[in-house]
Amino acid sequence: MIGTRIKIILWTILLLASALVNAEFTNADFYDEAVARANKLTAGTLSLSLNNTLNSKKTALLFSANGFAPQGFTVASLRLLKTGSAPVKYFASAEITDGSSEFCNALDIKVTNNDVLKFQGKLLSLEFSSEEITDNSANDLVFFLAFNDNNSALKQQNCSFILRFQTRQNLGTNPKGFYDSRMVENIASSTLW
Repeated sequence: MIGTRIKIILWTILLLASALVNAEFTNADFYDEAVARANKLTAGTLSLSLNNTLNSKKTALLFSANGFAPQGFTVASLRLLKTGSAPVKYFASAEITDGSSEFCNALDIKVTNNDVLKFQGKLLSLEFSSEEITDNSANDLVFFLAFNDNNSALKQQNCSFILRFQTRQNLGTNPKGFYDSRMVENIASSTLW
């Protein structure tokens, strides 16, 4: 009788062990809950608007500079507005989209923001960032585009490029969190001289 009880217990343990070895894992085995009171999470909007400084209308084309000769330059302006509710910092850069890379590389650009120099150098090296913008006041950008090269190989050349304005919580290479990007197209060409 005692031997039968031991056999039943051993068979039960063996059967239970076999069932546990062949059982799949479940995610309902443990449960934990943490409650944080009096915390507040707020998400705002992060948005930029590129506007013409003449009439505050949205703009898609900044420079349409046809007929550059050596020592020639042109000036254009742009109003950047923070249209979302979250504070922003923006990052500006230039990218060639079409045309002669030699002519694009020969163009110089100078940028001021509310009368403060932000960048001066070659167009395709353009990179600058802003201070944090917390209110909806205008950030007026003035761009001076110049052609200061006498190389005759640059006659009758075209350069199409964009100016890109990006804002994000993390200004690194990968957008994380909230972000926004706006771009404005530009066209420049040289003439015979």
